Order: sequence, then structure tokens, then C-alpha cells
Amino acid sequence: MASLSPLQTLPLHVVEMIVDHLTANIRQALSKNFGDDREIEQYQRSQTPLLWVCHSFRSVVSERLFKDYELNFDAHGDKLVGGTALWMRHLKRFNGPLHLVAKRLTVQVSAWAIYTGTALEVLSSKPHSDYFFPKARTLEIKLINGPDPECSSVTTEMAENAVAFVRWVWRLAPKLNQTEMSSGMSSLDGRSFSSSFHFNFPIAICFDAMATALSRFGRIRISCRVEGKFVFQFMDTIKNLVYLNTNFCYNAPQTMELIRQNASTLKHLVLSAFGVDITGIIQGNGTALAEYPHLETLDVDYYSGWRTLQQRSFDGAAPFPRLRHLICRDGYPFSDELVLFRGNAATLEHLHLPLTQSLVNTLIRHGVFTPDSHPKLQYVILLPPPDIMEDNGANNLDLVSIDGSDEPDYVQLMLNIAPGAAVRKIYYWAPPQLTPPVLSLFGKHVFLQVLVMSELRLSIWDAMTLIRLLPLLSDLHALAPTLDPLPAGVTSDGLVPYVLSNYSPMAVRFRCWHMEGAIHDKHLIDAVTPVLLLALACPNFDYAAVTRNRRYLFAGQLERAIDKPSFEAFAPHLRRLIPLSGF
Repeated sequence: MASLSPLQTLPLHVVEMIVDHLTANIRQALSKNFGDDREIEQYQRSQTPLLWVCHSFRSVVSERLFKDYELNFDAHGDKLVGGTALWMRHLKRFNGPLHLVAKRLTVQVSAWAIYTGTALEVLSSKPHSDYFFPKARTLEIKLINGPDPECSSVTTEMAENAVAFVRWVWRLAPKLNQTEMSSGMSSLDGRSFSSSFHFNFPIAICFDAMATALSRFGRIRISCRVEGKFVFQFMDTIKNLVYLNTNFCYNAPQTMELIRQNASTLKHLVLSAFGVDITGIIQGNGTALAEYPHLETLDVDYYSGWRTLQQRSFDGAAPFPRLRHLICRDGYPFSDELVLFRGNAATLEHLHLPLTQSLVNTLIRHGVFTPDSHPKLQYVILLPPPDIMEDNGANNLDLVSIDGSDEPDYVQLMLNIAPGAAVRKIYYWAPPQLTPPVLSLFGKHVFLQVLVMSELRLSIWDAMTLIRLLPLLSDLHALAPTLDPLPAGVTSDGLVPYVLSNYSPMAVRFRCWHMEGAIHDKHLIDAVTPVLLLALACPNFDYAAVTRNRRYLFAGQLERAIDKPSFEAFAPHLRRLIPLSGF
């Protein structure tokens, strides 16, 4: 009998450390070039050769690569494909028992396949040993598009078939402790559908019956961003809801009732509302105030243009005592501006709030934010009013914004928050120059990583002063820099020695300048020397981004400037700026 390889005798925790070491550099390199989805897939593919090293490596890598298993029915339910996304795309030659290592099971099925019983018939006909998930802890059932069962007389049969399907799936994964119910946006057979998922009467029965059945097995998460007036109409008995992500404009009363009756278990609530009184999550008509003792995330995308708020009094109410993440994406949805901030100063970590001058004044007047009032606040995102964002096309994610017209109040509010906050990104909506209050604000935010000042044209000297203030800054968005005015006593021939003696080295994290706005040829030519000087001062600056229709012009200008006597000694270092990327 052949002896075992030394690798096969290693403890699994040692093999895990070896795999981490072998793939760490790959993951770090990929993170510089790809977005999240592509990066994850590339990182997974980098581990696939390890599947064939030995049994120990196969066990460890399989647990990582195949933890998410999918059972995909076609729209009619008569075809079933099982596997993981990575396996189906790249690893079909690997014949290991993927289902035995899966930690999460996703079942995609249409309401038509449930109504006709086809999905249950196909699934129950498969060998139990091939579709058994002993390690699965999470189950998601995703209702996808398919032929619509239009007849309203299918009510009872639809509900019964939905519950029977859920129970059969549960037999396949007996150790589940969390379930999810969601609505899909397209069918698996590749047919084209509209971008929204419309709930007619039978589909609503199917969705609600399956969700209610799942909730009886333990905690449930529901994600249902759909169109249709029937959604959540048949969930009267649902319990154990810990997560809800939905948009509602047709069926607000039922949705509000669902939320309030699960107030004691909800941990995460993500809502989009069109023209409804969203304050109903705190109090319904004639009902007592609801308290959410475990809610950690309240994420509201509230369309203020359709506002129909009722004037209710929440004096003294503290409905969210353990709130950690407060996110209001479009407008502040409560008539009482302070109700969301009551009782959670000690727990609030993440604040995302659109600011109006009225709200800023209210927050300051009532002392909601004072130095050290929120000891756990780590991430702050403040936005200008929604109409400003829409008119100017600004990206409203991950921003701290200062409206120049109301600059003193915004700065005061941010300085109050600053002692306990690790602000990552600032969007500066301001006049065409940096003022002392704003520079003071930047100096407080030493954790700043991205600064967006799309309307500002900085001299390279102001830019380097600013970059020096911010040791973690990696990305700057501004107009193309200028060289003027030159420092006193410095001539154009002495620029390189001056920068090397006064600014270099600095800002090892700084890497990219996005040159925003309409860039004329003269602006690009004038920016060449400032960009090269900045590259000398910042050792890792290697990305000067311009619009795509100007990238080759700018690259040519940089190439010629690098060959000049003042820069040629640094040519190998400076050529990292070429080729350029466009945006």
C-alpha cells in the first residue's frame, strides 16, 4: 500500500493557512484592477488548481469555493440544474460532491412551476443522495419570472403547493437555521422580461405562502422589490422576520402592519417609499407606538417629491434604541426631525443623511451632535438636498457634502461630529477656492481617503499642501491642476529641486488624480508639469485620469515632458503614469 503524501497528513487548519498564503498576493493584485464581482471570481479561480493537490487541500478549498449551491428551475419548472456559479462556468470537469460542502442553498423557481406542481414533481424524483445538503445553514427561495398563472381561482391550490414545496426543500437541508424569501428579476432560460417583477394575485399568494411557511422553521429574511398591489397581502401570520427589503407604493397598510407586528424581531429594515406615510412603521392609525428593540439598520429611500406625511406627535418616543446604521437616501421622512436620533447616541455607528439648511439648524439647535456625543460613530455621509444632487449629476454614495452657500453651518456640524468619526470621503460642493474653515475641517478628518472637488481648479502647491494634511488620502477629484502662481523666488528651471527639497517624500497612500470637468487642450498642456511634480513628491502616484477623448493627447504631452532635461533623470519613475486610463 502506498504511503500517504506528507501534505495529506497535515491538520486542516494548517492547510487553511497554506492556502491563505498561496492566494494572498493574488487577491492583493486583483484588488487594484477589478470590481468586486470580477475580483471575487478571479480570486476563486486562482484557488482551483489546489483542488487536485491532495484530499486535504480538496477538503479545504471545496469548503471555500462551493459554499453557495444553486438549484435552478427553468420558467416552466420541468428542467433542474444544480451546482455553484463557479462550477457551472469553469469547473464542470470537477466531479466532487459539491452539495455535501454547501453552506448556503438557493432555489430559483417560478410561481407557474409551483402552481402546476412541476417543480415539486421534478425535485422529488431526484435521488435523495444527490440533493442532500447536510452542512447547509441558510436557505433562500427566489421567485423568478415565468408564465403568469392568471386565474384567481387557484388560491387554495397555489398556497398548498407552495407549502408542500417548502417542506420538501426543508427535508433536503435539515440543519437550516435561517431562511430567505426573495423575488427575482429575470428567468433562468434567458428570455427577456421587463426590469420590474409584477405581482398578480396568484403570484402574491405563492410568495406569501412560501414566506409564511419558511418563517415557521425559524428566522426569515424577505427581499421583495416588486410592482403590484397584492404583495404582502397574505402574510398575516408571519413571524420571526429579521430582515425586510422592499419597495411599496400600492400596499402600504399591509406592509406597515407586517413591519409593526415583527418589531420585536426585526434587525434590518430597508424601505423605498413612493407617496406613502412612512411614519406608519412607528405608529399606525389608532395603534400604540412600536418599539424595535433589536433593529440595527434602518435604510430609507424616501422620495420627497411625493411626500404626504401625516403630522403625528412622537414626543418622548425612542423607537430604535439599538440603531447602528441610519441611512436616509433621498429625504428625511419624519415630521419630527429628532425621533430617529433618540435613545441611540451610544450605539450609532453609521450615519447617511441628506442635509437641508432647516435640518442642519434643527440638529445644531437641539444639540443632537456635540463633541463626543456619539462615541461609536465611525462613518458619516452627509448629502446636499436631493434636487442639488440630481441637477448636478453627483454620485450620492459614500459622500460627505458641504454646500458652499451654507458653508459655515455645514462646517460647524461636521466639526461637531469629527472627534468621533472616521470620515472616508468628502464631496465638497463649494465656491471655486478653499476657505480657511474648510481647510480646518479637512485637517480634522485625518482618515479621509477620497476627496471630490469637481468644480475646483487647484494650483499644484495648494494641492500638495492639502495632500500633506491628509496622510491616508488616495484619490483626488478636481479640475486639471495649474502651476501658477509660482512660489516666491522659484523659477521654472528650479521647480524640480524645490519640490524634492520641500515636498518629497509625502503621502505614500496618494495614488490618483481624476481630472474632472470639460478639459480643453490648453488645460491639459498646462497640467503636464504639475502632474509630473506631484509624481515626484508622492512615490505611489501613478494614475492621472482624464476623459477618454483626451487621454492620448495627454499621454503624448507627458511623454515629451519626461524627455526634457529637468525630468529625464526621473524618467523610469515618471513613466508609470503612461499609459493613462480614461473615464
